[in-house]
Amino acid sequence: PGWGGRVGPAVGTLAFGTAASLLTKVQFEMRGVGLDGQERPFAKPWFCALVMFAGMTFCLLPFLGDTVLRAAKRAGGSAGEREPL
Repeated sequence: PGWGGRVGPAVGTLAFGTAASLLTKVQFEMRGVGLDGQERPFAKPWFCALVMFAGMTFCLLPFLGDTVLRAAKRAGGSAGEREPL
């Protein structure tokens, strides 16, 4: 591949990494109303971890699809054309 195969992932990593950092900063600066009616900082680190886990889990889907397609291409033909063992 030419430059497109190398520059695209680098630009994507920079863009999405920057966005993730900024959104995490915004999340930690949020305030919410507690059960007693007082406004307090939103200090829920488990929520940030949960959102990051969900995002990374969804990133697995395209990766697994790409892995299956590449394996099928190497084996010759698409995944639907192969015969079972």
